[in-house]
Amino acid sequence: MAPARRMSLPYDQRISPLRMQQLKCSLIKWALSEVKKQEEEAAANREAALAERVPAFPDIDSLDEEALKQLCRDLHGMCDKCDDSKYDLETKQNKQATEIVELKKRIQDVKAKFKKPALKRVKVTVAQMMKTLLGNKGKQVDMRSQLKKHVVINEGKEE
Repeated sequence: MAPARRMSLPYDQRISPLRMQQLKCSLIKWALSEVKKQEEEAAANREAALAERVPAFPDIDSLDEEALKQLCRDLHGMCDKCDDSKYDLETKQNKQATEIVELKKRIQDVKAKFKKPALKRVKVTVAQMMKTLLGNKGKQVDMRSQLKKHVVINEGKEE
């Protein structure tokens, strides 16, 4: 396929270099503003997710001793839940990894069953081939004797 040729416009329809530069600058400014908007949206989404997952931490200075003990119990309970979920996820991941290894082995076994072995080149002489074809008859077959002989008759020569 030939590369596409750039179509040239008539001179009166062309864009001046100054106008082209202005268009490029405005396009770059627009792209930068879009990138900033996307970054702000991502930051807002991140903050919302953190606010949803992490509860607000109470003011420790205003709590009495019993409330602090209860807060510590709650935090330790949250840590235990996180450790349990971490352990569960690790065991699930290890189980999936072993399953993947087993499935790969099964695939290789299935491929190996249907794989044709590579044929080896065997050097066989004519005598060995004839012996296997004809059996042990004790005969040595000379293939050259069966070829047609070309006889040249010299007519017209006198000695």
